[in-house]
Amino acid sequence: MVTESPSNPYATKKVTPPNRVVLIDAGYFIGRQTRWWRPKAGPRYRWAKYKNNPTGATLASFRRACAKELNKDLGFLKFRINQMGFGSKSAAHGTEIIVCYDGVKGKIGRLDEFVAYKAHRNANSEWKSEDGSIPDLRTSFTEYGYNPDQLIANKSGTWGWSSCYSEYEEADDCLAKEVSRILADKTNYPDPKILIITSDQDIWQLWGGINSGSNSKFSDPFAHPGVLQIHNMGRLIDSAAELKALDIPSWSLYPDHKAITGDPSDNIPGCPETGAKRASALINTYGGLESIPEEYLTIAFVADADYISDKLEAWRKEKDYTYKYCIENYGNYFHGLLKKNILKIHGEDYETIKDIVDNKGFIISNYKEDCIIYKRIIKLPFDSFS
Repeated sequence: MVTESPSNPYATKKVTPPNRVVLIDAGYFIGRQTRWWRPKAGPRYRWAKYKNNPTGATLASFRRACAKELNKDLGFLKFRINQMGFGSKSAAHGTEIIVCYDGVKGKIGRLDEFVAYKAHRNANSEWKSEDGSIPDLRTSFTEYGYNPDQLIANKSGTWGWSSCYSEYEEADDCLAKEVSRILADKTNYPDPKILIITSDQDIWQLWGGINSGSNSKFSDPFAHPGVLQIHNMGRLIDSAAELKALDIPSWSLYPDHKAITGDPSDNIPGCPETGAKRASALINTYGGLESIPEEYLTIAFVADADYISDKLEAWRKEKDYTYKYCIENYGNYFHGLLKKNILKIHGEDYETIKDIVDNKGFIISNYKEDCIIYKRIIKLPFDSFS
């Protein structure tokens, strides 16, 4: 309970304030580290000195410079947390801050599904591993003099930051499971308010609640209006505006949309020749990836342009159709095939002409099963796909 105070929105007697929880994607620190290597930055200068003279003293100097930058990054995080109204250290407000780390083998499960997952990251780096494991960010924090499991603690020791780590899970899996845990625990979190700090857009699917990428045990955030906010360190994400921009009915279909369009940041290719607008139209029409007819996730690649052009032209003349008629009734692709200036067409377009060309001249590739694999990778947490 809290005492009355005009500045406290929960000042009314017998009103328990919400349990405020901040979940931080530790990838934030990796992104911020690019600033450490800007010209004249301390770590960059100290690292150069260490490489030229690799001694214990120069290594310690480099680590002190990194610790100084890390302290700045933590300060910026605290500023954002306070700005969002989640910064109270008081036990009455129940503020809890959890840093979610990538497990060193967190990618392996997804790599088993799709071998090229995040393959472009650290492709030529000394940190690239054969089995897909990654360096443990917590080790670096320890070297800089920080406890990675409690990056910040107050002087009394009653409040501080904690951590979430699982060797075989990525940070976004930890984030999803923490949200699920908090919403399911009505005893310790009777009226939760959750702020997630991450630049990973896949987290947006958590707004889908019980029907989202998470499994059926995931509590629905919409049962608690305003319970879940997401901030990317640049802005607070507007759930309604972003959903409208994606043009899909529900956040529960975000993994379907992303699986079809692809995700360059994770090296997920999606279905070729299928952008956001087409993916949205398919989802709005058929309701989800599994319900989309095969031909709409199929690409017919031109293998013999001369053969195709000759067959279409002969058919056009036989039917005594004008070019205008063919374009109006079949589409611009028809004219493109006649002129031999396009290399591929969508599967539904191929279906309309396959008898004309006697099912020849094209190489047919269907991507639906690939997209279902991508969806399994995108859904959170990873093991929730069914």
